[in-house]
Amino acid sequence: MRLFRSGQAAISVITVILLHPYPLIASHADGISPYGNGYAPDVIHENRGHELHASRSSSDLDPNEFDNLTVTVEQSFGLDRRAAKDFYLRVMPLGASITQGYKSSDGNGYRKWLRAQLRFRGWKVNMVGSERDGTMADLDNEGHPGWTIDSVHGAWTKSKWMKPNLVLINAGLNDCNSGGDPSKAGERTKSLVDDIFDSVPGVTVVLSTLLLNRDSSRNSCSDDISKQIRKVAAGYKGARIALADVRSVMSIDDIGPDKDHPTDDGYKMFAGVWWDAISKIEDQIQAPAKVDNIDDAAGGSSNQCKKVAGNAGLPGQSQMGSGHDDGNYVHKSTSKGVIESAKIDKGSDPKSIIDAIPWHIFFANIVKGDPNAERTASLDDWIRVYHNTKNKNAYWFRQNLGGGKFDKSVQFNVDMDCDLGPRYDFADFNNDGLDDFFCIKENAVWVSLNRGGNPPKFESIGQVIGGFDGLKATDVRIADIDGDGRADFCLVKSAGEIACSRNGGWGDKPQWQGFSTAKGIRGTVFNTAQPDKAGIILADLNGDFRSDVMYIGDHGQVSTWINNRGSGNGIVPKWRSAGQTHAGQAVSGIQDSIKFGRIYGSNRLDYILLKEEKDHFDVLVWQNQGAGGTKLKADGNYYCDMRGTGSDDYVWIYQDGHAAEINVNIHSPPAWGHNTKIELTVPGPRNGIHLADWTGNGGCDVIVQNKATGHLTVYKNQYDKGADRITFDSGTAVTTDCNQGWGVGIFDLGMRFHDIDGDGRADALCIEKNGRITGWLNKANGLENVGQIKFSEGWDRANIRFADVEASGRADLLHVDKYTGAVDVFTNKGHKAQGGSSFSWANRGMLYNPIDRGENMHFTNQGGKGRADLVKVDPQTNKAWTYWNRCSSTGGDDSPSTTDPGLPKTGGGSVGDDIPIIDLPGKGEDHDTDVCNYTFNTDDISVAHKSWKDSGSADWWNKWIHDKGTKNWSERFFMQVMDTPGGPTYDCTYLTSSSCSLPGDKNCSTYLPPQGFYMHIQIANTFDGFKKVWLQSITESVIQLSSGIKRIVREYGTPPQQENGDFINMLLVS
Repeated sequence: MRLFRSGQAAISVITVILLHPYPLIASHADGISPYGNGYAPDVIHENRGHELHASRSSSDLDPNEFDNLTVTVEQSFGLDRRAAKDFYLRVMPLGASITQGYKSSDGNGYRKWLRAQLRFRGWKVNMVGSERDGTMADLDNEGHPGWTIDSVHGAWTKSKWMKPNLVLINAGLNDCNSGGDPSKAGERTKSLVDDIFDSVPGVTVVLSTLLLNRDSSRNSCSDDISKQIRKVAAGYKGARIALADVRSVMSIDDIGPDKDHPTDDGYKMFAGVWWDAISKIEDQIQAPAKVDNIDDAAGGSSNQCKKVAGNAGLPGQSQMGSGHDDGNYVHKSTSKGVIESAKIDKGSDPKSIIDAIPWHIFFANIVKGDPNAERTASLDDWIRVYHNTKNKNAYWFRQNLGGGKFDKSVQFNVDMDCDLGPRYDFADFNNDGLDDFFCIKENAVWVSLNRGGNPPKFESIGQVIGGFDGLKATDVRIADIDGDGRADFCLVKSAGEIACSRNGGWGDKPQWQGFSTAKGIRGTVFNTAQPDKAGIILADLNGDFRSDVMYIGDHGQVSTWINNRGSGNGIVPKWRSAGQTHAGQAVSGIQDSIKFGRIYGSNRLDYILLKEEKDHFDVLVWQNQGAGGTKLKADGNYYCDMRGTGSDDYVWIYQDGHAAEINVNIHSPPAWGHNTKIELTVPGPRNGIHLADWTGNGGCDVIVQNKATGHLTVYKNQYDKGADRITFDSGTAVTTDCNQGWGVGIFDLGMRFHDIDGDGRADALCIEKNGRITGWLNKANGLENVGQIKFSEGWDRANIRFADVEASGRADLLHVDKYTGAVDVFTNKGHKAQGGSSFSWANRGMLYNPIDRGENMHFTNQGGKGRADLVKVDPQTNKAWTYWNRCSSTGGDDSPSTTDPGLPKTGGGSVGDDIPIIDLPGKGEDHDTDVCNYTFNTDDISVAHKSWKDSGSADWWNKWIHDKGTKNWSERFFMQVMDTPGGPTYDCTYLTSSSCSLPGDKNCSTYLPPQGFYMHIQIANTFDGFKKVWLQSITESVIQLSSGIKRIVREYGTPPQQENGDFINMLLVS
């Protein structure tokens, strides 16, 4: 017999034995039976799964420290890899957000770890479910965030046709939410399990308890539900059911900062507990039933893999440059002479007031003559801020009646004290089409909003921005730089450098941003040297709603830089010099007397000269008849499947609504086919023209939106494949109530048309300025109003897109970062009520990496996979590059099946009579003193076994030794459970110890936890038993050695005295 080499070897044997209950050693006079009544070390593998989690100390338990324990840890942790059955595990993970993998860094949660373990153990695996989450290859699951047990039962009802042969259930925490009924969670769980057993003959079910929770009230609730779950699992006598008791194994450190969900390490631990439970019942699992549409062995290419940011690889050029623009701006004007109705009388004012008249005159649209007129037809009114000798302001306007005529002067109130100014301006602050009043003080700007009416009613909202970086009020310019309809704040920092803050809010509330990044408050947008600062103005000369830079010289001559959309990160415009656009006048000293305004309603700014006469100022106007700089080559790009091929073609549509060219997708980028003809003429502008498959026949139709009413005209696609010609019918009227129209930017669209319910027909979506979305489903029998489909996230709707990212058949919601082009995807989960919306969305985070500014990003099915490819388009040249959204494969393994995923050996799994029906005390929790009522002092092995299991003593020890490790285990154990100064006097580490006694007169209730009392008894009795065996073995060995010496001496004589030591050593070694 080989003796134990160390105390570590002794504790290894003690630990293994203690995890398998037997009658108290004290009841057997001779100590442990050599055969152990089925609980001896050489048969420990028969009751698999109680092995320890890898110790966190430097000394790990090693069951190979002794000869007669021949089973290895791996063998005891489940079937040998060769023993797995030759059929598939069709596994359905069923539950809520933890099943989905919520808050795990890769979205896989426990599923990828568990699948890898099953494969490593020799099983073939196919995960099934209606949801697809995470980055793993085999990502099917039935995890529904926020769902209660009843809702999860409903999910099972819909998906039970898949007939899994292994169902993993983790559900119940959401029953702790307001309105739930936690007290009956067990009943609901049993109803679900009953349905699973009834629906799928031969199925195996593994129930899990609920995790600890960092919220005390939810932790108490989940504790109660876990007790109910244990009772449910224990109640199925003889059924194929196991319990994964994560609550007894995992600690609060495994829970993330959101208090509910595991950390990444916690999810791996969870997988370990699942496996521990599965390993105890895997020999009972039956082969899955044959089901149409499910091929467990299927793999290979698919279009439904999960989109991962950065998985597109290098882009390919897909457009070489095409389309049409209107060139650079070329100015032309016609003199309209003096506008008599705009004359400014000097009256009897002193020279100081008369000299200040030019910079107190403004032209801005503060009254709507026709409330239904397009903003492109806006007329600027004549405005004078009259600053009298008492330093008081009076505000007067003359309404522009059109045709170069103004109405009589009317006074209005700006609802704030701006008497001391020193500067003022009028511009549209909140994108409602009316110009608001800006009071530009030194180091602060105040705003009063124009609420409409005639005279206009203004409402002050106070200060909106401050901090002029050491500059003066005269350096401030108010202008719309990014063309979103909201006036931005700019500073002329030098004779040429202009820095601006973007007004990025919606409604009346500003949100100041930079132009290079959203987080920057102010950034340079223009930097071209000019003669002086005073002559620099910002105004929209060419009528595209983007303010241009103009420099007015001393003679009134004007040089202009046109503001266009650019490319690259940030939203700084691309400036195109238009040269000298206005020749100026023969006289000098008139820089302050040059004004610009929309006098004739072309949306272009007319040139205005305030010419001083003896008793008045004449207003001379040159009508702007220039053109160019308003349309870029990429503005007309439309991508849609026009021929029903399953791939998007590229159609270019003019602003007036006609198209004469189509580039058909031949899947050979950057080449396109040009043989197909298209004949399209519909009412413009482009903002109201949409391409989408309205009829559901596979080919895109043309939908034209009425801006004011939202009523639609659908021009149905009549593609003739034989003639290779696309024509459209005369149009069908369809009524919606969407009055959101469109804004001044080309992406600020109030209606979109995408298939969100997956029936193949494009649905009508109505988007408010704050991003709230309502909709109508386009059913075969007409439109169905489904109300709100997405509540507002506070996004600018110009940054919202829709596209099917993962070939689900439903369009997902995309939020594009205006500055970087990074795209956050909200996966469309279908027509399910959530958060007050009729559709459910899952925030997947960023799935398209930042590449270029958001307005240059397009999402098309160019690859024909039903997945949204990202197309980056240069707006100037219309050259494009496509980042392909493709799958490499679906299903199958993420790593070789021979790779051990290294799951922690957790314990926590149990089957049949081994399922505990009480809650185990966890770290920092109250302890159950009822444990002391269990019967241990008995010769009935079944009673002792049940007490040992049901009291939680064995599992508590398993958890304790896992958490604490083996180093100094005896001292730390007794110090904890006895909590007395005498605790450490016990020493059960070495067999030579004389202080490993029974509790004696110490009461069970004094132990923390009470399970420690029974653990103390087991340790002491086991120690005593081993010590007896050890001493008996030594005694027998000494007797044998003594007899051997006597025999040798008798036969060979006594050896020399000096060699006695060597002689004895020789005998001992042999």
